[in-house]
Amino acid sequence: MNLPYPHVIAKSNEKVIGYVLIMTPNLKNEIPVLIPMFEQMNALQYKGENLGESAYVVMGQVCIEKSFRGKGVFAALYEKMCQILAKDFQYILTEISPRNRRSLRAH
Repeated sequence: MNLPYPHVIAKSNEKVIGYVLIMTPNLKNEIPVLIPMFEQMNALQYKGENLGESAYVVMGQVCIEKSFRGKGVFAALYEKMCQILAKDFQYILTEISPRNRRSLRAH
């Protein structure tokens, strides 16, 4: 799952303080519980385009160490992810539970 696009990590003093997982659609069958999510994403339309026919990647789990939350780590991880993926993908998609208010605010 870490190839060909690596997950993105943030470090402080050589300690991992945050990460974001990257998953390409071709891996959907590797984690059966995620198949319905990919099927929904593939059926979405954006600006008249079917996302299932576009080049997209899924931004999976994001985790930031509690003492570093609200300090721009998420934004830095997202920016780095965009730099890594921009040449190969049109979109970065994610799925967020409406109950996860922290994640909704961050995104």
